[in-house]
Amino acid sequence: MSDVYAAPILGALEDQIQIRAPRRQQVSAVVSFFCALLSTILIYAIFPFFGDNQVVEMFMERGPTPPFTLLFFIWALVIISMKKRLLTRQRKALALEIIPPNREFRITANNVGGIVSRIERIVDNPANLILVNRVQHALFNLQNLRQISDVNNMLESQAESDESRLETSYALLRGFVWVMPVLGFIGTVLGLSAAVGGFGDVLRSAKDVTEITSSLTTVTSGLGTAFETTLLALVAAVVIQLRMTFLKKTEEDFLDSCREYCMVNVVRRLRLDTSQPTDSGSSADG
Repeated sequence: MSDVYAAPILGALEDQIQIRAPRRQQVSAVVSFFCALLSTILIYAIFPFFGDNQVVEMFMERGPTPPFTLLFFIWALVIISMKKRLLTRQRKALALEIIPPNREFRITANNVGGIVSRIERIVDNPANLILVNRVQHALFNLQNLRQISDVNNMLESQAESDESRLETSYALLRGFVWVMPVLGFIGTVLGLSAAVGGFGDVLRSAKDVTEITSSLTTVTSGLGTAFETTLLALVAAVVIQLRMTFLKKTEEDFLDSCREYCMVNVVRRLRLDTSQPTDSGSSADG
């Protein structure tokens, strides 16, 4: 059995040694925030060079809420971009031949050591790769307890834990989707308040229709703030919700692929075999 294991390993090992593992599905909130903050500052710094147009006015002349809406929007985009990059690197683990592709190969407590040693050579930190971490935990369980009955339960437990982490990783994004419309409504209240207050001042100070007409600019400006801030916030929230939904679906598909990989390449290849010598894992590793 050790010969069956050693052959496929040595053939592809040179191209796979020391693959750098990403940090699971977690994105640093601090790093992403500073990236978003710098981007927002840069955008507002270049706005004056575009002259007078409706887009610039929407961000520059519609009160305090558009800058915060833009900040949260960019922050969410940065997190989504970082998560997509992590997912791309996580998916590469599916191409690794952690378990030999030979259909005749079977995993036993005696050859687990060779598989584990190879994993540690291929990946710098196996715990950070979701698929490799699942397989490694299952192999450790088999190696230590020499019982194959609990390996499937171990894999299912790891799968549930990864799904829970996936849900947790979207908590901040869901918060942004909630906050941005609220900022829009705050802008609406501020705009309507300014419009109503301005209209009251016009009625109190104006003496004829011509003066009232010329003074309505303040009122219309407040209404513009009210509606444009809400429009901006709602569009931003919709974009982030759609991007988040598509990304989450992709991550869920990846977790399903990990579950299928473990079922086909680990669970179905388990065999209780105590007849092999205890150093077969070492020979397989070599």
